[in-house]
Amino acid sequence: MSGYLTFGSHSARGRTFGDQTITSRIELTYDDGRQVKLEETLASVDAPAATAALVTALIGYLQSSPFAVPQVQAIKVSLLASEHLERAEILDAVPERTLVQPGDRLGVRVRLHPSAALP
Repeated sequence: MSGYLTFGSHSARGRTFGDQTITSRIELTYDDGRQVKLEETLASVDAPAATAALVTALIGYLQSSPFAVPQVQAIKVSLLASEHLERAEILDAVPERTLVQPGDRLGVRVRLHPSAALP
């Protein structure tokens, strides 16, 4: 349902075809207060379908865990679309530390080089 609604929001605005860059922010809130947040940018001619697939895959992956899964209380998907392709090249990605434990937050410094718009 979440993927259908994500794609439907693009369709309602006439944004289901052509070159696009879509930044999606997906937030799942569980009834125990925990949250999962993901931000992803996709740039392609099929970005609306790929974004809908990403939303569906994230929720499906989290809900099919072999461990006890709390009930989803809310799903929020925010989309920001532009009518052209935007991209950047990753120069390096450096984690703030090399040792982590399950549940730890790990900051990663990413250096990007803006690339010219795709033809």
